[in-house]
Amino acid sequence: MAPVIARSFGGFTNTAGGVAMGGSTYDRFLGVYSGRHIGGIDEAHLGIIWKDRIINEIFTDPAKGRFEILP
Repeated sequence: MAPVIARSFGGFTNTAGGVAMGGSTYDRFLGVYSGRHIGGIDEAHLGIIWKDRIINEIFTDPAKGRFEILP
């Protein structure tokens, strides 16, 4: 598992038409990567991410019931 973070950098187009990087950086936590769905040889392998709102929901409102540890 690993955190998934979106990072955005500021930038602008200068008078010569080139792109200049600078300005502020914006980081946002998106969720937790937990593996990937492996399709066929001709299919994309899609990353599986638990979104931040789902993680928060699990901690704030856990499932009701009885949990047992099996041997």
